[in-house]
Amino acid sequence: MNRQKWQKDPWLQYLPDLHRTLAAPELRNGLPRSFVSLSHEQSCAWWETLRYQLRSLLGWRSLPAGLTWWYDSEKPTLDDPILRLMAERWNTRGELDYFAAREWESGGDSLMSGPELEWNVENYEPSPGWLRDLHRRPPLMKYGPYGGGYNPLHLGHSDLLAEQRPTGSSTGTHQTDTRKAVLIVSSFDSWQRELLAYASSLPSLGDRSWHVEVFDRQIGYLGKFRQSRATGHWFQGKHSIHIAGNPSPAASQQ
Repeated sequence: MNRQKWQKDPWLQYLPDLHRTLAAPELRNGLPRSFVSLSHEQSCAWWETLRYQLRSLLGWRSLPAGLTWWYDSEKPTLDDPILRLMAERWNTRGELDYFAAREWESGGDSLMSGPELEWNVENYEPSPGWLRDLHRRPPLMKYGPYGGGYNPLHLGHSDLLAEQRPTGSSTGTHQTDTRKAVLIVSSFDSWQRELLAYASSLPSLGDRSWHVEVFDRQIGYLGKFRQSRATGHWFQGKHSIHIAGNPSPAASQQ
């Protein structure tokens, strides 16, 4: 049997550990706690994992916009497990600044896929001289997401998972009165397409939303998702956080 895409692609190696960490943060999982001792391959996977949790879990289609909101709001966690994990694992010594700088300069583009929303990030800095000071800092990491080229770690591999079609059948159950549903997907690499397909089969709730808990047989709990009526995207957590990474056309011109 062929190995699944997430098992073959080294950029995706930490995605199962991310979900397990979010599901049970008190347990030790394989998600690294520091970037300092990572090899080049591990660094690519570590930063790709951050990209995945922002795009695929928070549902941010514009990482530059979402990160701008986070920095302008003084990096709140808002009791959100994904923001808290970002702060605890990717911003221990200011290393997230390098990821954010790459997103702002590239407009959220990657070598694997382009940005899904147009958003003007020209000359954005959290504070005057921020980028100049970033360039003057002593190097934090040997392999980082910013500097040495347009996309030095070739981030964007996880974006392609959203297009993966299932090779098997999923199983779902739902209760209309509680608006709750459970979906067991056929494989981890296609969970996003399977969620969309399953959601389209659920009865309409009018102006209410389904809450779908998604599981993978190998990895376990992938999270609870609902669909935004404002953006049409599925996401975890608070809607206000999801909206931060999906600016309206009017907001993008401000």
